Amino acid sequence: MDQPEDQAGEVLSLNPDADWLLQLFVKIANSDGIQLPVTLSTNSGLVTGILIGGGEYFELLKQQLSQWAVDAAQPWLDAADEWKKDYDEPTPDPVMVHLKEAKFVAGPGIMPKNSTLWRGQLSSVSGFSLGILSSN
Repeated sequence: MDQPEDQAGEVLSLNPDADWLLQLFVKIANSDGIQLPVTLSTNSGLVTGILIGGGEYFELLKQQLSQWAVDAAQPWLDAADEWKKDYDEPTPDPVMVHLKEAKFVAGPGIMPKNSTLWRGQLSSVSGFSLGILSSN
């Protein structure tokens, strides 16, 4: 099989420990801001949510930090701004995957009741499907 290419026709630099198609989706999310409903199979179980880019992840993280750590938020907000800079020019070989509205499949149900942000290593994802799991 030929090496997969990005939207500009450039051959992707791939991590051999991660699925090339999921890496492509993450690369596009990081560079173009697409959002994609996914369910990921990881060593610790299933995670379902909306795939987002790293830049958006850190913007949403800043919002959460400012709500949760009101008295001590500024150092964390400054740190999140620095971390976000890593996604201003996405690398051709993404390492992390980011989800918003994430939930976890645990036993007979999906938790938490309110969704959350989630960040994990691409190399720890053993499989994925498009779409979000629901308990309905």
